[in-house]
Amino acid sequence: MKTPIISYDKSLQSLFDQLLTERAETFLKAGKFSDHVSNCLLAEFKTQIPPIEVVASRMNMTVRTFQRKLTAEGETYRKLSGRLRKDIALKLIHNSDHKMETIAEMLGYSEASAFRRAFKSWN
Repeated sequence: MKTPIISYDKSLQSLFDQLLTERAETFLKAGKFSDHVSNCLLAEFKTQIPPIEVVASRMNMTVRTFQRKLTAEGETYRKLSGRLRKDIALKLIHNSDHKMETIAEMLGYSEASAFRRAFKSWN
């Protein structure tokens, strides 16, 4: 909550918060480790995916143990964080009239072109 937002748009921020809350509720119902990691990612998401060290620490384990548990489920931190970012981006695009530049900025992309490249890779 203390992280400053580069450009503030109340309607987009409201939609963003709602999407994060909905996703968190979905992951709380699940019992897999990767779902708990996704929930932690949502809790720590402040326009950027937190580093793996931060999430592992929040879950009270070393990075290596954290990675082993994800691997046991056939997941990686990169895949989970990529899916989360994609899911949030797609929902923001479909549920708002905001420009791609604004959404890219909200998701922590340094430039709209980086967001466009990521978006193309998702399809």
